[in-house]
Amino acid sequence: MQANSNAKFNLGLRNTESPLVSVITVCFNAASSLQATIDSLNIQTDKRFEYILIDGGSTDGTKELITANLSAIDLWISEPDGGMYYAMNKGAAAARGKYLSFLNADDSYLPHTISRIVSCAKFGTAPVIHGNMNKIKEIDGKIYHRVERPNPEFMPSGMGIFHPTCFVLESAFRQIGGYDTRYNLAADYALVLALWQKGQHFEYIDSPLANFSLGGASNSGCGTYSEAIQIQKRYGTGTALKTTALLWKCRVRKFARKSAYILAKATGTMAWIKNKQKSRWA
Repeated sequence: MQANSNAKFNLGLRNTESPLVSVITVCFNAASSLQATIDSLNIQTDKRFEYILIDGGSTDGTKELITANLSAIDLWISEPDGGMYYAMNKGAAAARGKYLSFLNADDSYLPHTISRIVSCAKFGTAPVIHGNMNKIKEIDGKIYHRVERPNPEFMPSGMGIFHPTCFVLESAFRQIGGYDTRYNLAADYALVLALWQKGQHFEYIDSPLANFSLGGASNSGCGTYSEAIQIQKRYGTGTALKTTALLWKCRVRKFARKSAYILAKATGTMAWIKNKQKSRWA
């Protein structure tokens, strides 16, 4: 696990004793979205968790937002780092919980999430606990929701579970070595795939555990496919060629989508495209 052992954490005001769960948020210039993430932790029905915030040295007011919410935070730090997964490893190294979770600054938990996880964590030691995800997309100023269920059997071909809903046993996380910082977008897939290939049990909770906002770094392009191909070759899943085909399809779709938007703006038919998006999410 690669992390900066010299990082000087600041103590928040919450400081939960012996937490069962450690929730870690890493962010950079997230002043516009971080408050909603913090608020979702404030309304948890079960308080047996600690909250750790790793900021990459933001300059947009994120640090000030963090200090204004110290009553919800156990530990926090704001300093330049080596990227998203480096920051996640840093947070994990400071965590005290039996289970680790990583909640992005533009995502949030449902009020019952920690309670559901604690119920599993108290009586079991499943290396991974996970559940359903509520995907959120904004179209033309309106918010649309869609609950999706995972399929761990899909793991050799791609991320079969949803990372925002994933709670990993700290000892299992440490044995794998944490997130591989050679990857910028798909280190979460590498971690979960490694656990899956070891035959570790994935405990499934048939309930939405996280709200996931579409448009983040790992879902805005085709880069995750490129890294997934490297990971699949490394772990010998036999699926790299299939993912290569998906990468090319992604690139074609991205080009076609961009061209369609340019054409729609030029011809005044943007409303038609938005209506098609709405029908898919209705």
